[in-house]
Amino acid sequence: MEIVANGSRKNYRRLRESLVERKKAIREAYENEKLLEWKVISWFRMQYRLVLVGFEIHGNDKNY
Repeated sequence: MEIVANGSRKNYRRLRESLVERKKAIREAYENEKLLEWKVISWFRMQYRLVLVGFEIHGNDKNY
């Protein structure tokens, strides 16, 4: 009886640890994806700003 209980307890612990590891992996993957998304968005924002600045400069050149 005790041996079975210890075995099942070990299995339970192993299962719980694997679930925790899986949750960690999923969270890390989600955070990495979020970070990548943020980098892409910030890059596009930068490009957009450069385009706007370019238009402003060219607009000023035309006014002179």
